[in-house]
Amino acid sequence: MDFTSLKEKALQLLGKHPDKVDQAIDKASQIAKDKVAGHDEQIDTLTQQAKHRLTGEPPTPPPDQQPV
Repeated sequence: MDFTSLKEKALQLLGKHPDKVDQAIDKASQIAKDKVAGHDEQIDTLTQQAKHRLTGEPPTPPPDQQPV
C-alpha cells in the first residue's frame, strides 16, 4: 500500500468518526501533560491546532494575539 492510498483511507475514517478522533487527540494531550510537566499551555495550543487541521477550520489565536 502506498502513502497516497494510506492517506486517503485515513481521511475516510476521519470523516466517518470525528468524535473518536477528537477523543484520541484529547487523550494524547492528557498523556503529554502527564509526561511533560509545566508545558500545559503549549500542549493545549498544539491540541487545538491538531483539531482545527482535521476540521479544516483555522485555529483561534491565543487571547493575547487576537486582533483588536
